[in-house]
Amino acid sequence: MFRTFRQRLLFWFMVFISSNLIIILLVFIYLDRRQVIEDTSEIIQLAHIQWLKYTKSQEDFLTFDTKQEEFFQSNLSFNLQKCEIFLDSTNIFIDSALTRSEGQFEFTEELKEFKKEARFVDSLFNHLVGLIYIRGYKDFNVIGEIREDAHWLENSQELSDATVLLFRKHEKDYIIRNENIYVQRFNYLIDELIIDISNRNIPDTRKDSVLIKIRSYERHFNELVDLDNTIGINTNSGIKYSLDTQIDNMENHINQIVRETENRKKALFYNLNIYFGVIVSALILISLITSYFISQQITNPLKKLTLYIGKFVESDFTLEEEYPLTKSHDEVGILSKNFKVLKDEVISSIKFFKEKVAERTLELANANEKLRAVNQSNKRFVPDNFLKLLGKESIEQIGLGDQTESDMTVMFTDIRSFTKISENLSPQENLDFINAYLKEIVPVIQSHGGFIDKYIGDSIMALFPENPESAIESALEFKEAIIHFNQTLNAKGMDGIRIGTGIHTGHLILGTVGTEKRLDTTVISDAVNLSSRIEGLTKVYGVECIITDESIMYIKDKKQFHFRFLDYVKVKGRSNPISVYEILQKDDLNKIQSKDFYEEGVNCYFNRDFKAASKIFEKIIMKYPNDVPSKVYFDRCTQLIERGTTEGWDFIQNITEK
Repeated sequence: MFRTFRQRLLFWFMVFISSNLIIILLVFIYLDRRQVIEDTSEIIQLAHIQWLKYTKSQEDFLTFDTKQEEFFQSNLSFNLQKCEIFLDSTNIFIDSALTRSEGQFEFTEELKEFKKEARFVDSLFNHLVGLIYIRGYKDFNVIGEIREDAHWLENSQELSDATVLLFRKHEKDYIIRNENIYVQRFNYLIDELIIDISNRNIPDTRKDSVLIKIRSYERHFNELVDLDNTIGINTNSGIKYSLDTQIDNMENHINQIVRETENRKKALFYNLNIYFGVIVSALILISLITSYFISQQITNPLKKLTLYIGKFVESDFTLEEEYPLTKSHDEVGILSKNFKVLKDEVISSIKFFKEKVAERTLELANANEKLRAVNQSNKRFVPDNFLKLLGKESIEQIGLGDQTESDMTVMFTDIRSFTKISENLSPQENLDFINAYLKEIVPVIQSHGGFIDKYIGDSIMALFPENPESAIESALEFKEAIIHFNQTLNAKGMDGIRIGTGIHTGHLILGTVGTEKRLDTTVISDAVNLSSRIEGLTKVYGVECIITDESIMYIKDKKQFHFRFLDYVKVKGRSNPISVYEILQKDDLNKIQSKDFYEEGVNCYFNRDFKAASKIFEKIIMKYPNDVPSKVYFDRCTQLIERGTTEGWDFIQNITEK
């Protein structure tokens, strides 16, 4: 019927395409049905959410707006406006669900009943709002009239201040506690006062004015009591109780509708899946049978030729066996003849290319090995952590101006009196000394998630991206590393060293600076300078490690470390003062045990009780002579006491040196 492959393929292709078009059409119908069901379910969920927002706005109004003068001035409230919006949205979504369901869901009556209940709740709430407005607040409405009457009575000469204060006390006690005992006491005192005023020798005109104002005070107070009983916010009764009960019932109702909607949706989806699954499976089966028939009738010659080509490729393009050419005059026959010509040409050329490929492969392997060695060397100068923070995978991706911003903890650590140590060493010995010291310290930093940003002579600047806890743990572990390093120095006849560490957390910018021909990574931030200054304070206060209060704020569990307040300082280059603390080792038992006594002395100092502070610090120094911060405070107290005046005294210490 068809003489060429093109005609045969076109016919069977049209058969296959027709089957797939039917499948696609069914898929669209299926997706449309699913979307209707999904949209209806989602709309009901949205109606539920809007209802919850409506009830939340009611609670916000009762909690906040009823104590705002703006509501009683204008009878308007932002939360009341939100109530109207959320109620309208709820009704709109319910109407939309009723329209879109079209018999898919069987809950029309439940939704209509819910709308009816919502209108009832809204009317009940509006009635409650009206009563709250009438009740008033401060100078408005009933409470305002009570206050006005009370102020009039306070200014009257006929009533003593004690009598009016007693009335006001019962009035305030009732408003705060909402207990009837205060109402009874108030009314009893009113009756007694009316009798007393009536029996006094007072001009009739004045007596009538006072009695009228007393009865007005009584009437307005009892009106407030009646309103509170009707509203029932404080006693969980009255209109508020009815409103809460109705809202709870409606919440159960809408939850039931949501559950029924979900169950109905699952059932409808199941039926749709079965129905369309059977039809699509049948069409797919037809398509598979058609495809198999096509492959048998059309592709067998191509498969044979493909197998021969595969054998030719597997032989590394050296197969000399001739392919038995098909006798057909179709495209396969022409392809077979052309392949014979191609095969002969490839066999003659492949040997030459194989030799060239082998040579090039060896060159690439050598270059790759050199590049790997260069990359490993580059990592020593630009840490992987820095690359990760910049979002780069390797150093060749870094360009001028690459930067990222983040909150990090910066640590500076420095060897004490290193200049004096280096004077007795040769340049090479100095370098060996620093490298041996860094070999002890750097692994501690890296083991806690930190990385080195810079080596500045004998100083180290490290960054901790995760949290300040890692920096503190590193600083505490430095002690063991320094002990081990000092043992090595002692074995060589050298004195041990001490280090100081400063820790601060702040916002940093990490990036690259320089020119296109010479780049360097750097950190730009006030936090870096401040951390360096904090490290310098360890010399002033004679401690090993100082941390700022800004770092302490980031610590989740502060009880895992021991901190001792040092001072309020203003360091060089910074205008705002900061609070600094000493980080105590767990084996610093002297400082830990005397911490409370020490902090009592600090409090006395900042409260300007310098004599008491001086006595406390003197006792600490006598017991612990090496407590430098106590000596610092003792010296300050002594100087202030000798001056005999605190004029010009500032509790903030200006540190002008690093």
